[in-house]
Amino acid sequence: MSNIRHSQTVVILADGFDELPTIGVLTALRKAGLRSKLVGLRSKPTVGAHGIVLIPDLSLSQLLELRSTILALILPGGGGHLERLRQDPRVNLILQRGADSGAAFVTLAQGADKLLKEYMGDGAWCLSLNAAELCIDDLGCQIVNWLLETGRK
Repeated sequence: MSNIRHSQTVVILADGFDELPTIGVLTALRKAGLRSKLVGLRSKPTVGAHGIVLIPDLSLSQLLELRSTILALILPGGGGHLERLRQDPRVNLILQRGADSGAAFVTLAQGADKLLKEYMGDGAWCLSLNAAELCIDDLGCQIVNWLLETGRK
């Protein structure tokens, strides 16, 4: 994984995502100086499981048009969120692009790692965390440290 600071970390969102770990992880990534994009299934505001609305930096279609290197793809959990991702064929395309380019995958809920395995099988380079079991600050730091450590190899 060369040029870690010039690659993008992508957090993929659909309505129903779990807000707290998503915002905590995105904040930790950006504080660490990693280029991080919040990507929605569409470019319109995305509503979380508890009604908090985030505006994506890009839509999934816009991300697919970009030629930038993806360092990591992050899949949060949340009620209905994973099913919406599962139903969108563009998600499969971006996960496959990530796998083909050697991107790391991070899942923040048990259902998210199951979704990833449906698309990628067991061969994906993945860090699976359960956001419900970790302090939000620890969650973000653990992901940043893992990405920086694996990016040096």
